[in-house]
Amino acid sequence: MLITKSVSKTGASCIFVSSGASVNPADAWSAYGASKAALNLFCTSLNKEEGDKIKTISVAPGVVDTEMQVDIREKFGSSMKPEALKRFTDLHEKGQLLPPTVPGSIYANLALKGIPDGLSGQYIRYNNELLAQFLDQ
Repeated sequence: MLITKSVSKTGASCIFVSSGASVNPADAWSAYGASKAALNLFCTSLNKEEGDKIKTISVAPGVVDTEMQVDIREKFGSSMKPEALKRFTDLHEKGQLLPPTVPGSIYANLALKGIPDGLSGQYIRYNNELLAQFLDQ
């Protein structure tokens, strides 16, 4: 595998941006959810095949205040069932979308501090207590 040839000499960490949609099917998101599920499997498989050289983790960032959320509400919501779209509009209207700095700090600190051995190869949500040490306070 090309990735292992290029990083196995020095060791590496692969930190993947996953999604809750990878484990919980979402209305009108089958391709997105399937692609994120495939990413999770790649994370696990890479760890199994090259775990002695490469640490991997797949982190779901939560519902983050990004352009994706704007697109869901303004462009793609019409393809969703009303109750599914309402979840996202309610989170926005109530100010409950996460600032990008929350998951961003976790991704950055995992890269800087390293992925703990016990988490390598895992899918994990950003708010899991095992990631608390990587969240900037």
